[in-house]
Amino acid sequence: MSNKNSQPGTTWDMYGVKASESLTTSAGAPGSRLANRSGMGFAAGQESKAGPTPEMLRAYYRVVAILSGDLNSGVLGPFVNRSQNDIALLNDFLTAAGGTAQPRGIFVQGDGFGQSEKATGGIDPTHTAFLTDKLGLIFRGPSYQSLAGNLNACTDILTTTALTTSADVYGARNECTFSNDVFNRNPALAEAAEGAFYENVGLNGPYVSDVVKTAVPLRNWVAATSGYEIEHLFSRYCETGGGRTAYYYYMLNKVFSSICTLTGAPILTLDTPQGGRAYTNFMKIGNSVMRQGTSFVHFSNAKAGRVQVKIYDVTGRQIRNLADRVFEAGVHKLEWDGTNDSGSKVARGVYFVRSSVQKDAGRIIVLNN
Repeated sequence: MSNKNSQPGTTWDMYGVKASESLTTSAGAPGSRLANRSGMGFAAGQESKAGPTPEMLRAYYRVVAILSGDLNSGVLGPFVNRSQNDIALLNDFLTAAGGTAQPRGIFVQGDGFGQSEKATGGIDPTHTAFLTDKLGLIFRGPSYQSLAGNLNACTDILTTTALTTSADVYGARNECTFSNDVFNRNPALAEAAEGAFYENVGLNGPYVSDVVKTAVPLRNWVAATSGYEIEHLFSRYCETGGGRTAYYYYMLNKVFSSICTLTGAPILTLDTPQGGRAYTNFMKIGNSVMRQGTSFVHFSNAKAGRVQVKIYDVTGRQIRNLADRVFEAGVHKLEWDGTNDSGSKVARGVYFVRSSVQKDAGRIIVLNN
């Protein structure tokens, strides 16, 4: 690959694409040598030598990872005025003999990747076929937040044993202008499975966040696809980035174990409050939009001592004393069922959580009372 866009490493090589927010001015693409020769507008017949040939990719790599961030259009070519044929390059890598041993694998992660390929499939059907036949998924929708009605800033990512060794729970950001893709597994591929689900709230669940396709004799490649981006993946409740390390360690060892097994243990101790450093003071709200069930107050206190956690209405009147006692240093969880100190359900509305471990208040919107 061109050294202008690449960073070689001892285990992984990176091929970077710059200016990727634009559909016509990006600095390159993996499939740039396989330019589509017709129907590409001003880009018809144009190619570059920046990307690898199919033979190069097969000769040196067993797994390709595509991290598209929150880009939601123009991730893979070809399409009008963008002639590089990324789809043809990846199809060859997954299916063609020669070069490295099969099965080979592909890992895709990005909160707009599925949306981009779905839209581009309306121009070139090979994009749709790549989703369904190679990745084993059907694109359901471009926004988990809209589909589920979950307005919490962090949503649970609940993995299955198809994705990780044990069913773990991680967190993904669920806010701002980006949106997390929602999938379904493709039922036409028996080996496709749900790898993880977003938090199941609202009436339209369940919501598939990850799809895994294992290798079988007729389709001898491995694929894993996530509907959220690497930067938005955290530990549960989005408190630390330690969960990101754990996710990749367990996912790679489970999904791609037939290709490459990681050794050692994931390094988490320096990225979690309960690890190899002192506890810190923080407070987070779980299920901050109480449509059903209960809300949670997660907090950590750096030192053992008295902690107060209280809930107030919009007028500043205290309506519930959740805790006022001594806690050991560490991480703790309190539950609020939407009642006041008298045990009566509070009215629908906005309530504020204040604690002695954090200056800023948390917010809970009650909708189910």
